[in-house]
Amino acid sequence: MLDKLRFKGPQMIASSLFFTFVFYVGSRMSHGENMGGNRGIMRWMAEALNFLSDTFGAMQAGYTIMAIALFGGVFAVAWIWRDPHF
Repeated sequence: MLDKLRFKGPQMIASSLFFTFVFYVGSRMSHGENMGGNRGIMRWMAEALNFLSDTFGAMQAGYTIMAIALFGGVFAVAWIWRDPHF
């Protein structure tokens, strides 16, 4: 089991960090903070998040993103752990 963790640990940590960031964005949105981006894809993502916040309300949009991040993080770690190729 520790040998399995040695190979899959970095992937699990990376996916956990990604979904932690998504959870943090949802937390910031639920508190009513506007997202901002300077240019390119980050600006488009910030505009999309602000649109969600304006459409559904900051709290509902933020908590929805937090729930998706929680489910996605658990699902990704379980998927990585059960992958038979490693």
